[in-house]
Amino acid sequence: MRRFKVAILIIVSMMSIFLNFAILSSARVFDSAYSILSLLPSHEVFERSKSVSFDNLKNENRRLIKENEKYKKNQEINKRKIIKAKSISRKISSRVARNLTLNVSSIVGESIPVLGIGAILSVTAIDLYDGCQTIKDTNELLLILEDKPNLARQYEVCGMQLPTLENITNMVLK
Repeated sequence: MRRFKVAILIIVSMMSIFLNFAILSSARVFDSAYSILSLLPSHEVFERSKSVSFDNLKNENRRLIKENEKYKKNQEINKRKIIKAKSISRKISSRVARNLTLNVSSIVGESIPVLGIGAILSVTAIDLYDGCQTIKDTNELLLILEDKPNLARQYEVCGMQLPTLENITNMVLK
């Protein structure tokens, strides 16, 4: 009986050494042993294992890579929006400066009796056109900023008609 116990002990020891070597040298054997042992009720031991830590780290890395890709994409979109907004802003600024210069320089021509009406109509026509363009640009800026454009105001301003010289003459003579 004693020989039998010694033989069993030697066989179990050899199998244990072989299994340990196999677990350390083969990922498949490790995963198989881990999945078998994870069925045991002591989960706390396995939650701290290198395999679980590695899987958690790998999953976190994937999540961060996706998040970074999304951030880069949004950053590129925002960069394009800023470039477009700056372009629109420059157009509006130069339009306003041109209109102010035109309005100030037309004061003398507008003050001439009868002939001044033509100057007033010309400057007002330019103001109507530029006002329409400015509202369109402003609505485009609102779209870039993901806000709702004021299309009703745009249609109102862009639909304004300049009275003709005859209409003005008739209104003045009445």
